[in-house]
Amino acid sequence: MKHIFFIIYLFFALLSNAQHKIEFVSEDITFEIKNDTFFVNGTYFFKNIKDSCSKITISYPFPENKYMGCVKNFELYTDTNKTKYSLIDISNKRTLFTSEHCDSNMFFFNIKYQQQLLKDTAKYILTTTKNWHKPLHTADYKLIVPSDMKIIFFSYYPDTELLIEDKKIYIWHKINFYPDKDFLIKYDR
Repeated sequence: MKHIFFIIYLFFALLSNAQHKIEFVSEDITFEIKNDTFFVNGTYFFKNIKDSCSKITISYPFPENKYMGCVKNFELYTDTNKTKYSLIDISNKRTLFTSEHCDSNMFFFNIKYQQQLLKDTAKYILTTTKNWHKPLHTADYKLIVPSDMKIIFFSYYPDTELLIEDKKIYIWHKINFYPDKDFLIKYDR
């Protein structure tokens, strides 16, 4: 019964987002693999495209599979002068929060967390971008790994690879990005 109420709540929250016209514009995310931990530090940019106040409910998902373990040290930041938010729920499946915006300026959320790596694969969910029914204007990703780590597979092949001191850095820059698959990295320990 609890799940049914949550599904109904989520349906109306998504309907509310569609009616209030907040646009998900771009994202800039840095991933890092250190030992058995996947670090995520992402900034997500939005714009209120209405002249009136708009409330947004965001469900920020975490991958659950045989490769990814528990999420820890979740942090959510905003431009505290403009953007206020309320956390509704935090779990290993997702974080749910709301925010209200009364001007047409850009606003952002910065989300940081760590997730345990159980095997040889790291995953970040990109496909939920489809819920916004528009591509991102820009999407920038950076993956940092130890220089001796061998990457076996990328779901998106990087645009650039750098070697700086004891780290390899992979960079992606996407324009009008409408992801059809999640960000997946398979590596050899």
